[in-house]
Amino acid sequence: GPGFLGGALLDELLASTSAEIVCLARRPDAWRRPRHGRIRVVAGDLSHARLGLGETRFGELAEAVDAVVHCGAAVNWVYTYQGLRPANVSGTLELLRLACRRGVPFHFISSLSVCYPADGPCAVDESFDALAHLRGVHLGYAQSKAVGEALVRQAGGRGLPVRTYRPALISGHSRTGAFNGSDLITALVRGCVQMGTAPDLDWKLDCQPVDSVAR
Repeated sequence: GPGFLGGALLDELLASTSAEIVCLARRPDAWRRPRHGRIRVVAGDLSHARLGLGETRFGELAEAVDAVVHCGAAVNWVYTYQGLRPANVSGTLELLRLACRRGVPFHFISSLSVCYPADGPCAVDESFDALAHLRGVHLGYAQSKAVGEALVRQAGGRGLPVRTYRPALISGHSRTGAFNGSDLITALVRGCVQMGTAPDLDWKLDCQPVDSVAR
């Protein structure tokens, strides 16, 4: 099924639009969310050419969709760029190819982590080009998102309607408290509880509730 942010985005789209939503899933049989009449689950894989659909089904999907919301990614803060490239870079390219068949809007979920290169400016805005500072980005995940942003930016320059979003760390739902049980924040807090100790650091944690990000 969808990841933590993907699930929240799915809920938001169901609640705020009348759209029929196609969800790409590696294992549709493992879908754990309640099925909905406006959701169609398609078996595919971001890391495969044509999303693993084959040319015919890929073309049929491209003709059927009116927008692409790309929030699928391999999220790992340990893997290298090479390990994350198939899903995060090649997958973005394949979805751009799909959107370009009919020129439909493309919404790309990136990451605020692309804005923290070691040699980058002290302040950035929406026009910041992370690719120009890629050598100063030391996190493989952020590198993969910076390259993904560059692909989206190039597609936009060629006429595709594109929008890029850069969430910070994503925390639990603001009303229900539902949290991602396997992300960095959870692991940090769980580790502190298990050890009975915590870092003595004057740090601020920059994070946003998952429902706020989705909205």
